[in-house]
Parts: sequence; structure tokens; C-alpha cells
Amino acid sequence: MDSCRMSFGRRLLHFPRQFFAIINIVRVPLAVAVLASLAFYVPPQTHEIYRILAQDIQTDRSQIIASYVSLFLAGWILWDTAYCLTKVLVTEPGSGQSVDSILLRWLPRLIGTAPIVACAFGILHAQQGLLHASVHAGNVLDSLSGDFRIAELNALRTQLETDSEILRTGAYICFGLAALLVLWVLLRERFETTRQLSPLPAVLGRQPRFISYALVLAVTTVFALTAVAVPQALGALTIFNLFIICLVLFLTLLDLLGRRSGIPIITVLVIVAVVASVLELNNNHDIRTWKRREAFEKPDVAQAFGAWYGSRKDRKFYEDRNRPYPVYIVAARGGGLYAAYHTAKFLARLQDQCPSFAQHTFAISGVSGGSLGGAVFAALTKALKAPNDAHEPCAALNEPHNGAYEKRVDEFFDSDFLSPLLAALLFPDFVQHFLPYPIPSFDRARALEVTVEKAWAHVAPEDPGLFRDDVFTLWKPDGSTPALVLNTTNVESGINHAVMPFMRMDEARVPLFDVLRPEPGREQTPGRGEPSQSPKPRYRETMALSTASILSARFPWVLPAGSYDSLSFVDGGYYDNSGLSSAEDIIAILRQRFSGVDFVVISFFDWIEFGERFSELYDEHPARIDLTAPISTMLSVRETRIGDTFLRLAGRPDYPGFERVPEGSEVKPARLVALDASDWQLPLVWQLSRLTRQLIGLYSGAPPACGLHGSSRDEHDGDVLQLSFSDCTACRIYRELSGDAHSEQGEDFEPCSAPSAQQH
Repeated sequence: MDSCRMSFGRRLLHFPRQFFAIINIVRVPLAVAVLASLAFYVPPQTHEIYRILAQDIQTDRSQIIASYVSLFLAGWILWDTAYCLTKVLVTEPGSGQSVDSILLRWLPRLIGTAPIVACAFGILHAQQGLLHASVHAGNVLDSLSGDFRIAELNALRTQLETDSEILRTGAYICFGLAALLVLWVLLRERFETTRQLSPLPAVLGRQPRFISYALVLAVTTVFALTAVAVPQALGALTIFNLFIICLVLFLTLLDLLGRRSGIPIITVLVIVAVVASVLELNNNHDIRTWKRREAFEKPDVAQAFGAWYGSRKDRKFYEDRNRPYPVYIVAARGGGLYAAYHTAKFLARLQDQCPSFAQHTFAISGVSGGSLGGAVFAALTKALKAPNDAHEPCAALNEPHNGAYEKRVDEFFDSDFLSPLLAALLFPDFVQHFLPYPIPSFDRARALEVTVEKAWAHVAPEDPGLFRDDVFTLWKPDGSTPALVLNTTNVESGINHAVMPFMRMDEARVPLFDVLRPEPGREQTPGRGEPSQSPKPRYRETMALSTASILSARFPWVLPAGSYDSLSFVDGGYYDNSGLSSAEDIIAILRQRFSGVDFVVISFFDWIEFGERFSELYDEHPARIDLTAPISTMLSVRETRIGDTFLRLAGRPDYPGFERVPEGSEVKPARLVALDASDWQLPLVWQLSRLTRQLIGLYSGAPPACGLHGSSRDEHDGDVLQLSFSDCTACRIYRELSGDAHSEQGEDFEPCSAPSAQQH
């Protein structure tokens, strides 16, 4: 008995050493398997990809099959690599029932099946998201009364439930693949003979090494040369599975070579990547710019607006009726592709209903995804030749309209922007980290820009090259295309910069700087105290509309910081994620100089009441962890600044902590287009499922629905309130552009009726 106890004690003491010795043997495939498993299960972006595949089951089964096949291959190669390593590197295998022997048999099996099982649970997680959305849709339905969208919501709820069942089936398929892999492994091990050759050639032989290197080189080259077509054909999941396969093969070879030579090759490569990055030897993220043949001058904001306002052909209609001329400034917030779609959808729907809307929209201040959405709408107004004509009322609410703008928006955002970005991120741009010289074509931001350009060319054959063209030729003072103010943040200073058709705005509350610099010797711009004869800066350098749009949306680490003239620029949301700051500055400058104008801010938000936000935050557990507290503070301060700015613009002092708005700071009215991303679990991703787009479409403004549900937060569900905000914002603009009413406080939720029969 004592000897048994001593034997058990020795085994127990030796277990940690044996365990970590075996872990060290399979460290590469184990690390890759953990990485893959986390990627398949945790990110909400991955869940959106699962939902997209579920909806494509009737139309694009080839991509679904490719995803399953590549997932199984990735699991099999992970197992085979770990299995071969245990055969090559274990010198003293234990007895069949010993702990180390059991670990050697089962650890490779776990490594191979873990990503497949994680994918299955990730799909089930995505399914729970659809069920949550279905329940949420039911709650919204219960709060609606007499709304024409009830049928649409019912159909959406049914589709959510159907797709959740498809996802459940997909999860079962993944579990089946994991079981198939285990069965294959057991059969192979059972029929393996003792006379089998050492697996050393299977891992380190010349032919396998050549195949591994050739595979990595070939995939990287293909994705670098065909940045859009091939990635979109494969899909995001297949691309990621290819990355897992290439990564485990390549790193295993390097690890084995390092063990044999005594040189830690992987560690050396990591050091090379870090040093090259610190010294900026491998920085291939320069912003794409070019020089015009002739230099040009940018007007200041007041001059630009004066020329634009003077060219409005429907001014007389408002002047004859002694009504202020409605001018809209759009503040498009960040939020990835869902924010881009929400912005473009709302604006396009308004333009279809009221053809003079673009004629009254002076500028769009965009941030991140909102910049892309604003750019798509502005480009559509130019491609489809939005009119600048005498007054024409909006179309009757009970009459159908062609919906040309909205259809183009839907078609544009049906594109897969994620797969090209992911392919460039995981292959060419990943390789770039280990090269001490930059290769511009490997830049993942350029891959996304090219994808945007191709998507636009597909939906707008009238002007297919518009997103490749000079961004500063988009706006003309006598046209109906809004001026784009695409906000970004300077890494070195934290100051807000923008790509815009105006000069640096010195008269703003905080000066707004240009991204691109003027010609040497003309950096100084006339400010408030300078004489009018001061020379204006002249610009020669420019960039494409696609580059400017994506520059505003460079949120690391998905997209890199863009480099320009020793400066770096990232997502504009770091400074202000709402676009309100620049919109407020523009209006503050213009309203001092122009009377007879009703400046209106259209603000895209994803939360409702600023005061309630604070009460909810106080109920949550504080984030006091040393690692996360600074990041949490930064994000909270950013959101608080957004609320502060909006309350000033809205002139709404009736919130806790805002008993008095500073005199002269109000810009009335401000309009809210609300969408709470948390309620519907909308992901920050560069590809949207059709269901997600349908959900966003519900919150993209329907003037006839205004006034159906009231405005009381206590009496109505929060989502219904958000619907009312969006609907009534569209309704008020509809009435203004039809000539029936101008902006007044207290009419936020008045019913929207067709234009009156008065003479226009």
C-alpha cells in the first residue's frame, strides 16, 4: 500500500513537468488552434459572417461548401502537424496507460477539433443573437399601433426565426465535422503499422517544405494581385481558414528548424518585425495622393456658402413667403458599415421623396462609417444629377416614387467589403511586417479603397470612376452635391483634421485643419484678425474620394494609420465620433453672417437621452481594472462630449446637469436620426447581412409614420421612440421642403400630411 501511495505521489509530482514538456512539443499548432478558436467564437463580426452565410444558402452554396471544407482541412492539418511533432520530438514514449502517453494521443486530437467545435458554438451564439432580435421585434410589434410597417416587421421576425434554424443546422454540421475528424484520426492510428517510416520527412522533408513555402507565396501573391475578385469569391471564413493552414505549416517548419539549429528563428523574426516597425522601414501605409497639373485655391467656409446660397434657384419661393431658407448640415456618426448604411439609406430615401433635398444640403460632416455613407450619397447626387431648380414640392406621401437613390444604396452595400480587407490583412500586409522595405500594393487600406471603387462602378455606370476621381472636384458651389467634410484624427497631436473643399477653419471653436498641406510658402491662412489682402494658400496635392472616405474610417487595428508628410492619421471617431463638432463649427461661423437662413443639423445617433445614459451607467459595475480603465475612460469621455455638443445644438437644457445652455450657443433646431446598435446587436464589421440591412432600414425615416406613436419615453418602448425620432425628422424636412411649414419647437411628433394645395 505504501509503495502504491509513493508511486502515485511521484506521478502527481511529475505530472506538471510532463504536461508542460508535451505542451512545448506542440506549442505552434496549439497556439494557432487557440487563436482560431477565439476568432471563431468570440467576435460579433464573426457572428455576422455566420448570419450572412445562413442567408446565402439558397443563392451561393459554393461559398458555404468552401467554408466547411476549408474548416475541416484546417482542423485536419492542425491535428496532423501536432501528431507528427509528437512522433518526431518525443524520445521516450511512456506506456500506453501513462499520463504522458494519454496526453500525447489526445492533445493533437483536441488541437485539431477545437477550432471546428468553437465554430459550432460561435454559430449557436449567432443563432441566439437572431432569437434575441426576433423577441425584440415582437416587443416592438406590441408597441406599434396603426403603423404600415407592422407587416414588414412580422415578415422580418419570421425571417429571423427561419435563419436561426438554419444556423442551428450549421452548428450541427460543424459538430459532425469534428466527430468525422476524430473518427478519421482513430482509424488512421489503429491501422498504423510499427514498420511505418518516421514522420520526420512528412514535416521536414524537401517536398513538404517546398509545398508549404509555395502555398504561402502563391496565396499571398494572388491576394496582392487580385485584391477584390478572388477574396470575394472565396469569402471571409475560407480566407481565414487558409490563413490558419498557412500559418501552422510555416511556423511549424520554422520552429523545427530553430530546434535543430539552436537558433530561435520565430523569435528573431518577431524582433525583426518590431525593429522594422519602430524604424518605419516597413511602413507601406502612405495615403494615396497625387498632384494636380495646376494649383487651386480653396475658399473659406463663408465664401463657399455665400456662392452656394447665391446659386439656389428656389430661394425666391421662400423669400416671397417671408420664410427662412432651410439649409441642412448632416452629422454622420461612426459605427462601421452599419453606420455607413444608416446614413446613406436615410439620406437617399429623403432624396427620393423630396428631389430638392440635396439642393438644400450644404455639407455632410462624416466620421468613420458615416463618412463612407455620406460619400455614397454625395456621389449619387452627382451621378444621378440631383436638380438645383425652382421650388418643387415633395411627392405626395400616398403616391409611389421610383426610389432610384435608395435602390443604388442597397445595391452598393450589398457588396462584400470584408473579404478583400481580410485577405490583405492576413496575407500581403501580414508578410509586410517582416520585410524591411515597404510594398505599397500590400497595404490593406488600399485593398478596401479598391473594393469601394469597384462597388461604386458596379452600381453607377453613369459615372463609374467617381470614387477614383479627385475628391475636390465633387463639390461645386452651383451644384446640388453636398460638400463633404471627412473628419480624421492626427496621431501625433490628437487634433481634428478633415478632407474638405474649404480652407482650414480658423474661426471655428477649435480650428479644423486640412489633412493635405498647401504649397510651400503658403501655409498661413487668413484668420479673423488678418487683412483681407493676405494671400490665400494654394493647393496642388489631392486624393481620390475612396481614399478620403476610408481615411476617416481607419480604426486600428483593422485598418492602419495613414501616413502623410511625416504625420499619421486614424479614425475621426477618436476625436469626435458623431461628426457634430465640425457641423457645429460650420454653423457657428455661417449664422453670424447670413440672415434669412434656417440652419438645421441632421444628427445620426445610436442612443436616445443623454441624462438616461448617465443613470444607466451609474447602475453598472465600474471598470476599475488597471488594464481597461484608461480605455474605458477615453471612450466614455468621447461619448460625453458628443452628448454635450448635441445638447447645445438642440437647445435642450432640460436634461440633468444641463439646466442652462450657454447664451448664444444654441443652433435650433437639431434633428435626431436614432438607431441603438446594442438593441439589435449590430456589429462593427465591413459586411452586412440582408437582415441587418432590413433592420436598419426600419430606422431610416418614414414620414407618414410620424405622430403615430407619440414621444413619451415612459409610455412607449425605446425602439418605438427611436422609430418616431427618425420618422419625424424625415417628416419635418418633408414639410419644410414642401413649403408648408418651417422649423418650430414643439412640433417634433406632429403627424405628417401631404403638401397642402396652396400655390407653389
